[in-house]
Amino acid sequence: MKKGYDRIAHFYDRLTRLVFGKSILLSQTLFFDKLQFCNKVLVVGGGTGQWLNNLIKKFPHLKITFVDSSLEMIRLAKKKLELNQNVNFIHGTIESVSVNEKFDAVALFYFLDLFSEGELLIVLKSISGRMKSGSTWLVSDFVNQKKWHAILLWIMYLFFNVFTGLKTKQLPDWQSSLNKITLRKIRQKGFFNNFIQATIYQSE
Repeated sequence: MKKGYDRIAHFYDRLTRLVFGKSILLSQTLFFDKLQFCNKVLVVGGGTGQWLNNLIKKFPHLKITFVDSSLEMIRLAKKKLELNQNVNFIHGTIESVSVNEKFDAVALFYFLDLFSEGELLIVLKSISGRMKSGSTWLVSDFVNQKKWHAILLWIMYLFFNVFTGLKTKQLPDWQSSLNKITLRKIRQKGFFNNFIQATIYQSE
């Protein structure tokens, strides 16, 4: 899915800061305190991992499995690491992670918006199959609640279609999809005039 992201990896962080300022990074790091008692964390679609050092410095005991289908994104994430410990990088998809390995928490940062409604539920069920009971889910992504949200989303999807080959053309209702896999919403906070939602869930 994210193979085409190799093309934009080198300017991806600069682009997001230009458009959204600090909102993206703040939405990713907001709920890190909730990982205090976790041991194994799964990251799916980790991108350049601009938040990764924040997490490692806060909880150096964590064993992190970082999955992304863009080899260049992974290379940049590795390059950013200040402390190269307990991070297992996997070039692939969620299917590249063994179903026998169970995680205490998962981070899905700007990943759910890559899929259609039908695809998303399949991906979420696959992720859920690798999580422990009572696991913590950190999710940050865009929402479509206002007219200007829809306009900006249209521009963003057009951009990613042209530069990465992304086939998805509209934002899926990822919040409803998460509800379908029996996750309980614990807390939520909006950023960038509520265009971005950072949410923490817990599995039943």
